Amino acid sequence: MNFMMLNLIKNNFDYAQDYHPDHKKADPVYHLYPRTADAWDAMYADCLSAQKSIEFEQYIILSDEVGMKFMDVFADKARAGIKVTLLLDRVGCRQVFDCEQVKIIREHGGRVSFYNAIGWLNIFRPNSWFPRNHVKSLLIDHKVSYIGGVCIAAEMAEWRDLHVRFTGEPMQEMARNFSGRQGASSSRFEYLVSKPFQLHNPIYEEILQQIRNAQNYVHIVTPYFLAPRRLRKELFRAASRGVEVSVVVAGKTDVPIARYVSHSYFTRMIRRGLNIWSYQPEILHGKYMAVDGKWAMVGSTNMDYLSLLRNREANLTVKDHELVDAIEAQFQDARQLSEKLPPDFWKSFPLPLRIAGYVGRYMKKIL
Repeated sequence: MNFMMLNLIKNNFDYAQDYHPDHKKADPVYHLYPRTADAWDAMYADCLSAQKSIEFEQYIILSDEVGMKFMDVFADKARAGIKVTLLLDRVGCRQVFDCEQVKIIREHGGRVSFYNAIGWLNIFRPNSWFPRNHVKSLLIDHKVSYIGGVCIAAEMAEWRDLHVRFTGEPMQEMARNFSGRQGASSSRFEYLVSKPFQLHNPIYEEILQQIRNAQNYVHIVTPYFLAPRRLRKELFRAASRGVEVSVVVAGKTDVPIARYVSHSYFTRMIRRGLNIWSYQPEILHGKYMAVDGKWAMVGSTNMDYLSLLRNREANLTVKDHELVDAIEAQFQDARQLSEKLPPDFWKSFPLPLRIAGYVGRYMKKIL
């Protein structure tokens, strides 16, 4: 990654000068979208209503009917004199890299940056492909914000995900980060961003701390469950002291090799006390967790090596009891639509897939 890009990421969106912290914290108003297409509809409507600014980080925008619909509104708003800032991943958003809308946004004073381009010389150096900007956050007029796991690609319309729309206090937490301002975090909400090359990943450390403190249950939804060693140890310790540890993973997936590799570890995890559930109806892409009815987290972070150790990610931590309960309800609904995996489930997989799972372990840090 070049130094100009690193500087941009370090400073976030520091040129946005229209943010003024409100010391009177507004009560949060939120809406949860477990279906991807419903989240798009809400995000698009809010973008159409933007009067001052649109600040958007995204891992995937394709040049299909959905992606170009969003790119069109970004360009139209830039033409209208509204500040448009896009921080897009160079790989996931490669289809819009040279599109006309990007040129229009830049011509009208907007900023479009593409994170960590991969040159021809790096194609055969997989380690250089990372980190990626895996964040999926949107801030409009510093009044409305979105965070979760939703990407912008028509093929994902019917996926099960979780995206949350906020006004009030959580939005203020996100606005502080987007504008690069410092200040005390809310007692109920905190917007955490993991930046590549940080010594400590605040998202990962928060997850580990909450598992250590768990007394009753740890509930996790993640499409890809390739837990690094520290995470596995904390989950095993929690289970050993009687905490119910349940993880819902994708039964259907857009990355088959990641599924086979992760499943190759599940037998040992189940025997160590973890409950693992395979979600059945459609592709599961949500990334959220809840602990003891007191704390929850939602955002872009998968429970895997890439998200926890390498990529740029963003999550919102929640201590607001009403929203914690709403996120827990999403977990319960997903679990009801899932099949619990028995310890010997891996034996039922065809031999070639099991071989792929074991061989693929050598690539687990880049899946």
